[in-house]
Amino acid sequence: MRRLNKLTIVSLLVFIALNKTASAEDSEFINAIKNLNLQTIDTNENSESADNRSQSINSETSINDKLEQKNKKLQMKYEKLLGSYNEIKLKGDSGNAESQKSTLSALSKEKDKLNAENIALRKQLADATSTLSALQKQGEQSLTSQKKELNSLGKENARLLNESEATRKQLAEATAQLAALRQQNELSVASQKKELNALGQENARLLSESDATRKQLAEATAQLAALREQNELSVASQKKELNALGQENARLLSESDATRKQLAEATAQLATLRQQNELSVASQKKELNALGQENARLLSESDATRKQLTEATTKLAKMENDSQKSATLKTKLLKTTEGKNSYSLGVFYYDKINAEFEKITKNNIKLTPSLMIDGMNDAFNKSLKIKKAEIMENVVKIDRIVQSINSDYAKKILKIINKKKYEVLANGSFLVTDKSTSKKYGENEIVTFDMLEKNLNGKPILNTMNTKVNFNQIHDPLLRKVVSEGGKGGAMTLYGKADILYKTIPDNVSAESLVSITFMLK
Repeated sequence: MRRLNKLTIVSLLVFIALNKTASAEDSEFINAIKNLNLQTIDTNENSESADNRSQSINSETSINDKLEQKNKKLQMKYEKLLGSYNEIKLKGDSGNAESQKSTLSALSKEKDKLNAENIALRKQLADATSTLSALQKQGEQSLTSQKKELNSLGKENARLLNESEATRKQLAEATAQLAALRQQNELSVASQKKELNALGQENARLLSESDATRKQLAEATAQLAALREQNELSVASQKKELNALGQENARLLSESDATRKQLAEATAQLATLRQQNELSVASQKKELNALGQENARLLSESDATRKQLTEATTKLAKMENDSQKSATLKTKLLKTTEGKNSYSLGVFYYDKINAEFEKITKNNIKLTPSLMIDGMNDAFNKSLKIKKAEIMENVVKIDRIVQSINSDYAKKILKIINKKKYEVLANGSFLVTDKSTSKKYGENEIVTFDMLEKNLNGKPILNTMNTKVNFNQIHDPLLRKVVSEGGKGGAMTLYGKADILYKTIPDNVSAESLVSITFMLK
């Protein structure tokens, strides 16, 4: 396109040179065309320079496209002007002076407009060139900075790789050490469990042996059994028990010495009797045999007592040693993670049990804390004193009572009961003491009472008046409890659901409705 523009301009100049006889207006018009063409060529050359520079940065493509479009528009306007000039030449010079002047004026205005646009394009091109130069400079600086950063990052990456490799080695060593420690810990725990099992078996054996000792060792045996079961006595307390057993041992030894003295006295008396009396040889032999047997018996009992005392002392010393070992073992275990976790859970669950204990006792359920602890110990040692079925029955009964108290209908009943004495029965009903007297019914005495049945809102259901029954013939546990606790002139009331209090629910009473049955004792 640029070569075509140049060829067109050259042809136009040759054409103008061949027409030297043209008028002054033609000469002025040709000069305007020349000026316009030269500016166009200059713009094209600058555009070529800008195009060459813009090839290095893609961000200047849009500016060059705009310049190219402007250049095309100028080229089209040039071709239009050239066509107008040729048309004027073909029509001739005569009679067209005014037309040429008007055309020349229009072309001059168009030339000025095109020059202004050309100047604006040059300014835009200069700005684009400046921007391109700045961008090239920034690109070079950015490239240098990126190279430096890449070098720095490469060095940092190499350092981190070295540190990572060292850390991996340390982690591998630590993992190996941890595995070894875990294996040692498992072996140690297994060994400790075996030792504890052995101690438990030894304790059981010692307990069975101590039950066979004499009555004089009963107190020591009980103390040993308590020590084996609790295993939490202090060393000072164990020493005190050891001193007590030592004193008992000394007492038995003293008794044994007294027995020997008695035997010696008996022997001396026998010798005296031999000398003083003239007993027959048979009688003397019989007495000697009897005394000899008694002597042998006393000696045997004395030896057995000494042996028992020695065994008891040995067992007590062993138990004291085992207790000290157990305390030491406990102290060591408390320093381990397993020990701390176990001990912490023990305290935590005890607090929960204690909270549950207090909650249950608030519901008028009597419990003994020490027996609760004994139950836990017996369950741990698998030596229950009550059958499992009975235990579950009691637990279910307590749970029913607690659930009954915590239920919605129980809250309604408790609101009516207010602060009166009450008891939650196993079936979930409430037995309330409205009035109790000290005058109790005796054997074969006739019990007279009124029975008032009502809904909880006070609406009567049924009233049974002056019911009489012999006290000895009351076999229903609940009725006997009502009569015994209320006494003569007393009043007891049952609260609960109709389906619980009635075997046959009365008409117009729903099974879920709350009712009360009051016994007015006379």
